[in-house]
Amino acid sequence: MSKTLFSSGSLDESIYVWDFTRPEMKLQIPFSHKGGVTCVIWLSADKLASVGNDHAVVTWNIPSSALK
Repeated sequence: MSKTLFSSGSLDESIYVWDFTRPEMKLQIPFSHKGGVTCVIWLSADKLASVGNDHAVVTWNIPSSALK
């Protein structure tokens, strides 16, 4: 699991990813789940899984270089 990245899901249908070492940087993944994101979990250092009100499970590749 990632030691520097953390994430959250939102009712605005986005997933947000931040880096502890660079808190001013964040990645927004908009329109991740219709109706809102209900759960996010890290599967590995650069892979995230999410579940939403659309009843879908989605995996995302999140390289730390993607944060802007």
